[in-house]
Amino acid sequence: MTHGAEFIQSKYPVIDVDNVVIREEEFGGIIFDSRTPRCEYYLTNRYTLKILKKIDGTTSLEDIKREFGYNAIKIIDYLAKNNMLFFQTEDLWKGNPVKTLNENNTSCLQSPFLITINPSIRCEMNCNFCYVTPSMKNACKELSIEQYKFFINEMVDCGVCLLDIFGGEPFLYPQIYELLRYVSTKPLNVVISTNGLAPTLLLPT
Repeated sequence: MTHGAEFIQSKYPVIDVDNVVIREEEFGGIIFDSRTPRCEYYLTNRYTLKILKKIDGTTSLEDIKREFGYNAIKIIDYLAKNNMLFFQTEDLWKGNPVKTLNENNTSCLQSPFLITINPSIRCEMNCNFCYVTPSMKNACKELSIEQYKFFINEMVDCGVCLLDIFGGEPFLYPQIYELLRYVSTKPLNVVISTNGLAPTLLLPT
């Protein structure tokens, strides 16, 4: 795709922070779009990560091209075609869209990519293959919805991309719909596992 000088100078790319997470890793970075149905993500090298750090709504395409060359514009074009960033020319977005973590000398990921939570360990079933024993069902204390919201915010700040809501039977958790509504506002791909028997599966009117 060819850009004219006027187009380049007038455009300020911004990552879609409501849906896209960019994580910095030792090898480069991970880009994750929570809207992808198959939990797809992209691994990037350090060169691409440096470009993405410039996509903050305050740096024009001309500035990015001058610093990184024309290949940087191709990368931005690719992200734009996949609706992972957008352009704006006024009221420049002042935040930092790149969710990074503290650098360290490790070859592993700097925070989990997937986290599983068990809102309720209770269940109406007693399946032989389940790891939850009858004594566990009564012994485990459930977290409050405020505690879960705090925990989810911490997850998002650390760059977690996938959330598995498990149990027990998660629909026995009294505030399950409030929890689901809250996680739906975050850039997370959410999977919930249920036996389908809980009465709260009936959607509230």
